[in-house]
Amino acid sequence: MVQDGGTAGRDGGGDRRYATKSRRGRSPLGRAGAGEAPVGMAPLAATPVAAPPVARPAAAKPPAAKPLAVKPPAVKPPVAKTRIVARASRALRPDTPVSPDALDSPDHAPSRALAALLRGRLRLALQPVRPLAAPDRLAFCEALARVPGPEGEMISAGRFAAALEARGLAPLLDRAALDGALALLGRDRGARISVNVSACTLGDARWMRRLEQAAQDDPDAARRLVVELTETAAAPAAEARRFRDRVGRAGPAFALDDFGSGHADATLARAVAPDIIKLDARLCAPGACARALDAAMVVARRLEAMTVGEGVETQADAARLAALGVDAAQGWWLGRPSLAAAA
Repeated sequence: MVQDGGTAGRDGGGDRRYATKSRRGRSPLGRAGAGEAPVGMAPLAATPVAAPPVARPAAAKPPAAKPLAVKPPAVKPPVAKTRIVARASRALRPDTPVSPDALDSPDHAPSRALAALLRGRLRLALQPVRPLAAPDRLAFCEALARVPGPEGEMISAGRFAAALEARGLAPLLDRAALDGALALLGRDRGARISVNVSACTLGDARWMRRLEQAAQDDPDAARRLVVELTETAAAPAAEARRFRDRVGRAGPAFALDDFGSGHADATLARAVAPDIIKLDARLCAPGACARALDAAMVVARRLEAMTVGEGVETQADAARLAALGVDAAQGWWLGRPSLAAAA
């Protein structure tokens, strides 16, 4: 708040009055006493003597008030996204360039997701994976990332995961999802949960340290975890194999996600020898190329991997996959994602 700082000047001159004084015992006209005229002269009437005009000093003018230098309020730049991105860069490694503009999107979902990750506000929604031979049973649940939106709604990973991955921020998402899944496994001793990991996270030492530490602290929870390698980015076969071996030593099962599309192919499958192969929804959709699905099933059988069909929306879809020998399925017909209780 700006306060007035001017001071008014003070008028230091008062009225000074002058009066005529006679010397003690003498009249101003001679030795005669006061009121007596000299001999032979008529007494003079006492005439008042006018006092000389008083010279009054001019009133001092107050000093001119200096205008106060009012500083305009500092306009803060829109630093929210910049600050978030800077923190994300520090959370990764010093040589990871991150541009705020890279997170721009029409609905700002990537920026909101990054803010939620850095504030520890990631939520997980669990979608069941069920055996096709016994759809009422539960094989495991996939943990799907969610972040709160501006109106309290939950934003799904489909709206932000690719943008984070494109800028090298996938390890932040994968670490948070791993922490959340391990916490859920620790609370529910009968649960089995899968968590996604991007190919960009294969070399992330922090993610691996968290998994290995969790395996030491709670081996049972680690054994009930499934790590799904997604197909959204290319994974070098040798690096993927090293990653898979370390995951296996820690206890979790290893799955290859979205097999049959993108970067998840037979070469990568043979390199990592997954415990579970999740068939891409496009392979499992009605009218999809039967030869492509048959080829994927051949690879899975040779690797002795459990197969999971994705995107199963109807009972007919489930029956068709079961007839082809697919072990389990995931999709809205078998169960929609439901938000897990916050820790």
